[in-house]
Amino acid sequence: MSLSFSSWEKMEGSSKENDEPLSPVRGFGSPKDFNIQGLALPALAVVQVKVRTLTLQKSVTGDFGFSIRRVQFPSSRRGGLRTVVFAEPSDVRAGPPRPDDLKNGLLPGDQLIKVDGRSVDAMSREELQNAVRNAGNQIVLEVKSVPELAEFCDRKNRQSGARDDGDQLMLGHINTNLHEEIPEDQRYWLIHKGGYTMVRLVEHLPDGRAMIKVAGREMTVDSTDIDRMNPTQLDRVGDIAALRYLNETSTVHLLRQRHGCNLLYTNAGLTSIVCVASAEEGAIGQDRLVSLFKGCRRGQMPAHVYATAQQVYRNLQMTGQNQCIVLTGNSGSGKTTQLRNLVHYLCEVAGWTKTLSYEKLALAMGIIEAFGHAASPLHRDSTRFLHLFSLGFDKAAALRSARMQVSLLEADRVIRRRTGEASFHVFYYLWEGAEGALRERLQLDSIEQPAIAPYSKEEDRQSAKEAWQRLLHAFSQLGFSEGHVDAICSVLAAILHLQAAGCTPGSAQRAHFLRVSHAQQAAALLGVPTEDLANALFRGKTNGSTVTAKVGSTSRIALTSRGPDAPEALISFCAGLYQELFCTIVEFINKALVSNAACTWISVLDYTGSSFHSDWTDGSSRKVLGLNELVHNYINERVAELFHDVCFVEAQELYSREQVDVEVEMPIVSPCPLNRLLDQKQQLLACTDIERRSEEKRGLLAILEEESMFPGATDESLLERIFVHLGDESRLIRRASRPMQFVLEHAMSCYPTTYDISGWVKQAQPCESGAAARPLLLQSKSPSIVSLFGSMVPIDASKLRRATQAAQFELNARRSVNGFFANLSGQIVSGPLGDKILEIICGYL
Repeated sequence: MSLSFSSWEKMEGSSKENDEPLSPVRGFGSPKDFNIQGLALPALAVVQVKVRTLTLQKSVTGDFGFSIRRVQFPSSRRGGLRTVVFAEPSDVRAGPPRPDDLKNGLLPGDQLIKVDGRSVDAMSREELQNAVRNAGNQIVLEVKSVPELAEFCDRKNRQSGARDDGDQLMLGHINTNLHEEIPEDQRYWLIHKGGYTMVRLVEHLPDGRAMIKVAGREMTVDSTDIDRMNPTQLDRVGDIAALRYLNETSTVHLLRQRHGCNLLYTNAGLTSIVCVASAEEGAIGQDRLVSLFKGCRRGQMPAHVYATAQQVYRNLQMTGQNQCIVLTGNSGSGKTTQLRNLVHYLCEVAGWTKTLSYEKLALAMGIIEAFGHAASPLHRDSTRFLHLFSLGFDKAAALRSARMQVSLLEADRVIRRRTGEASFHVFYYLWEGAEGALRERLQLDSIEQPAIAPYSKEEDRQSAKEAWQRLLHAFSQLGFSEGHVDAICSVLAAILHLQAAGCTPGSAQRAHFLRVSHAQQAAALLGVPTEDLANALFRGKTNGSTVTAKVGSTSRIALTSRGPDAPEALISFCAGLYQELFCTIVEFINKALVSNAACTWISVLDYTGSSFHSDWTDGSSRKVLGLNELVHNYINERVAELFHDVCFVEAQELYSREQVDVEVEMPIVSPCPLNRLLDQKQQLLACTDIERRSEEKRGLLAILEEESMFPGATDESLLERIFVHLGDESRLIRRASRPMQFVLEHAMSCYPTTYDISGWVKQAQPCESGAAARPLLLQSKSPSIVSLFGSMVPIDASKLRRATQAAQFELNARRSVNGFFANLSGQIVSGPLGDKILEIICGYL
């Protein structure tokens, strides 16, 4: 963001104030601190994977039918790498392993331990190759399977409850054999601030109390502080629904034990799967694992993202109906990684026509991620838009087409950013990767203090240069001409120059650029006169176009005395430029991927994760959130409401409609009340009774929109109006301990989240500058700019866009999300719940 220096300092000071850490906000169910020595999480169970000894005979071709692969991935020591050697068969049969494969053959992902009695850890690459090459007619290998494959091989034993020898829970200060002495009906988990610990239930007391024994002493606790413990043979069961006593503590314990065995996936019933992110994921033979899941039924597969993809693909084959997968989870939990895994599997099992390869789709996703991802305090590669990725299959279930639908891009991030956040990746790629004639044409070196804060570490700079080369390669492979790439670079550089140009404070109607040379360079890159650029940016006017004039004449803001400030106009215009560039690139990519054949679709929904848990990464302190974070969290709440309705409401409606007497136990709480508190619309807009209309209850986002239109409104008046209309919802919203802040109870009151409304009214105020971006680009004298933007959406489509900043972001959130949900609902057809929608819940431990 590059305004005047005074505006910069003022905005940075405000950001620092908003980013001051707050004391943690206690939720209604916050764990207690019992102050007892020895209360700690149970240690992870011993990981044991069966080791197999195989004797392989040399084939007629002179080899043993396997290849050796060495992989390095992070070890348990910080910053360290460990080398793992895999021995993988040259030919892999589809489907689960046969009994003969387990006894006498290698399986994909087998880790090599010994060769003819010699440990491979003590052998170099050359020594290992010579050992295999110099073997006689047979060779003896000692291998062990990766955990996912171990579940494949030993699924029957695990379902029967067999327990590995030596599989004990190591508790630090508590007797490790205590659980063996406690009867099963007396084993409970005590929930405390440090996690959970196994205790013995002595007796239940009246008034919701219980007597327990822990660490050699008896104590009385609330019944809500303890949960029933499951038998130890269920510690690694592959489905949460298989737990005998289903509660939150047992679920966390199961996920933790499986994660300790590198089992990253756990089923949660028929329609959900939980994925716990890991730094090592993807390093161990994922390509070969695809063949093991291909063609399998659900009961033949362990919990895995490939199993979910196979289940969805099988549903499509059997029913011919559209399918959908929703990725949910916190920011940084690995949703985009799972999107790539799903696409990879479907390309492998359904790509026999070679119409679309995974390599081509990966290039397309790489371009979208470069323009739509940015570093945030929660993750260095955070998705900042909503992405509906769809794969089309013909009547033979062969992959024929793909398309991307995007919305909710956080476009104002190009200038408006909070402390500790960065702009979109592509700006850093361009800054570090542009060299020679391109850098000279863009005049990047003339920007002395770029607003994006370039990388300072040499490894980051080198990584950005390599990413820029990969981006250029992806453009060429997907049909972007050199002129298109030049136009993309010009728009990106123009945004950087506009940030460097800055503007005078005050009303946008009387504003001008502070550094005219940068404004002239931006205008030259866009192919327009500097005067036209200033008129479009500060006054929302373009020559020869009546679009912005119509928008301005019909907007409610034009009926008031309030006008946009120059800094907000600069933000709006730069965000509009980037929004147009992003959408245009997506349309070009879709042209390269979409087929005219009639298709049945599998859609995967990915979006910005929630920031409820921001205090987890910041230690014991909690940072306040802003308007953009509220919108992202609202989207997450809407997705939770969608899945709640699919699982419970629609099932109950189906039984009622079919007059089937089935007792459906509805959850005690749901995401609906909080969502209505945020998005409830005003129904009496046409009512002539002004008093009745003003007293009508409306959602927080509607109140924000009204305040942004009202002359003289301030952030203080916004806060007061929020509690005038929503003050009776004290269970969901309440005032914070500091002024200009409030607390929302997200995730069904599990995450009390603090928001600071400073600057919300100005941020939500409409500004016509954003709508002027496309008309200005279409008037460009640059052939490359016109060829890029002129061939896409016609200019009349701008009539449907409302030129606002964050209010536009919020309103588009509701409109776009409802549109995406309507699209998903169209794919949810009558039939078994498993054929409707599946959910992948991503997280990390």
